[in-house]
Amino acid sequence: MELSNHQNSDFYTPLNEVLGYKAHILILRSLWEAGVSMSHAELVRRTGISPPGIHKAVKRLGAKGVLEYTGSGRQLQVGIRNSYPLSGAIRGLFQAENRRHEEFISDLKKIIQLLDEQPMSVWVYGKFARGGDEYGDPIQIAVLGSVKSTDTLAEALRKQITDADLESLYDLTIGVTGLTRADLEFQPELLQGELILLWGASPNSFVPGYREKPGNISTHQDLDSRSRKYARAWAELLKHNPEVIDRTRDYLRQMIRDIQTGDKNELEEWLHILETMPYQRLRKFLLSDSERSTQLRQSMPFWPVLRERERDALMSRLPSVNKM
Repeated sequence: MELSNHQNSDFYTPLNEVLGYKAHILILRSLWEAGVSMSHAELVRRTGISPPGIHKAVKRLGAKGVLEYTGSGRQLQVGIRNSYPLSGAIRGLFQAENRRHEEFISDLKKIIQLLDEQPMSVWVYGKFARGGDEYGDPIQIAVLGSVKSTDTLAEALRKQITDADLESLYDLTIGVTGLTRADLEFQPELLQGELILLWGASPNSFVPGYREKPGNISTHQDLDSRSRKYARAWAELLKHNPEVIDRTRDYLRQMIRDIQTGDKNELEEWLHILETMPYQRLRKFLLSDSERSTQLRQSMPFWPVLRERERDALMSRLPSVNKM
């Protein structure tokens, strides 16, 4: 008997229901990312789905045997049921989804290292950087160079991308724009919203007058004071999103392998910290007034691995932190 005769069978085609709702996918992805069970309230925070929506979706997934409950009352938690026959395959889908993004960014960084002349800065901006892209939207990459070199740099990067066949490999379109410092001043949209830094210094640091803007740091004391406030926000984010620590460890290992030149000491020190410190020790380290903590707070390694939801959660904590 052909499979087409069983399109509504719970045994033959369970993924019709399991992956047939966006809410189901958001919940399963959140549980996979966290690697632990969590409450309905935490799922609401992570997915942005309303409490009634979470309740209905969890109930449907529970009825299909995909999720299981632990605890009771206020301690009630929900997680992916390990004995569900397709749980490994579902986790594999999210792993492949995440790996595709990480490998794409890593490939871009490697390609930039192959350029004969290094740009001042290279970054991704627009919908892709914000996490709001749709299929077919171009990935927008900006290359910052001098007036004499910017066109050459942009063309060289385009050629490297073509030679590596990245567009076919990742099934997307990549656009490269060459820029000068003057372009940044007159095209502020290139620096708005989330950016993914691929090479060099932050493009904001090249904007004329950037260092003189109100609120920028002028003394080491001011810098440390702000870094402590940011550290409190980071500590809270890591408490609720422990998977960020795992992703940062993977990111640091990759960076240490890929860097051909330069000082790896700081990256290696952060990796050692994240590999050896449980959360409670890490929190105290981030907030410590020790010389080592003060120095390393200036180079928090977590930013590159944050997802849009996590960035939003961090930024939502910063206003209250800044009042402290």
